[in-house]
Amino acid sequence: PRGGSRGHPDLCWPCLFHAQGTCQKGDTCGFCHVMHPRRPVRFDKLHRETLKRMPFGHLIGAALPILREKYGNIQDCLDASVCVAVEALFPRFEA
Repeated sequence: PRGGSRGHPDLCWPCLFHAQGTCQKGDTCGFCHVMHPRRPVRFDKLHRETLKRMPFGHLIGAALPILREKYGNIQDCLDASVCVAVEALFPRFEA
């Protein structure tokens, strides 16, 4: 992916003009021209409160697989030093 599509779908912003077929910037557009899925469902207040009360170990256990997947999706867009730092964090939370 080029330009604004780099890091799709986790780090980019969709081009609203491209979705309408009216983007005139093409490859120089700073927004993503790759099709995006619908926005994910957001947590409601009850879900957010439940997560706040959840013990840290349980929260990390639930979130870590999702974070690993997201990191795998964006890894190619990150500097090597950032990748080293992120990869050093994962083992600390898996213990």
